[in-house]
Amino acid sequence: MVIKRVMNFAKPTEPQFARINVNAPVAEAVNLTRFTLYKEGIDIGENLDDNLPECYAEPHMIEEVVLNLINNAADAILQNRNHGVIKVSSQSCRQKVVLRVEDDGPGIPRDLSGKVFEPFFTTKENSTGIGLSLCHRIITDHRGKIAVRRSDLGGLFFDRNPRIQPPDR
Repeated sequence: MVIKRVMNFAKPTEPQFARINVNAPVAEAVNLTRFTLYKEGIDIGENLDDNLPECYAEPHMIEEVVLNLINNAADAILQNRNHGVIKVSSQSCRQKVVLRVEDDGPGIPRDLSGKVFEPFFTTKENSTGIGLSLCHRIITDHRGKIAVRRSDLGGLFFDRNPRIQPPDR
């Protein structure tokens, strides 16, 4: 699995953009993780805006990003205690789709927040440091932005502009 992720990072596939409601892959990621997180003592909640504009995106890649952010949030929580909360939300804001994955973990120290999207950077034992850099690449391929922000819970969020057409290649 690790070798496959390194190879995919080094030689990414061409995204297959389609006009979608981004909530579909986000909800799928939440559903895929819900039971495992519950067993680990983490509650996951979602608040997905029903009125998002459709946009061109690669659903599997969006799902992969959200899965990675959820897993990172769970890891951060479990490094400090055996229970926690993750919130996943979507909203439309000034013709943009904003997705957030937030947790009540310890957050990221300010001096490290600029490094988290660098390939092979990690603060975890037994981690490749590829996950967030892969998320960054996927979101950039979608002409979006991903950023680390502090919220009431701590955590990450990314946003991207809805697209009428796939990015020019």
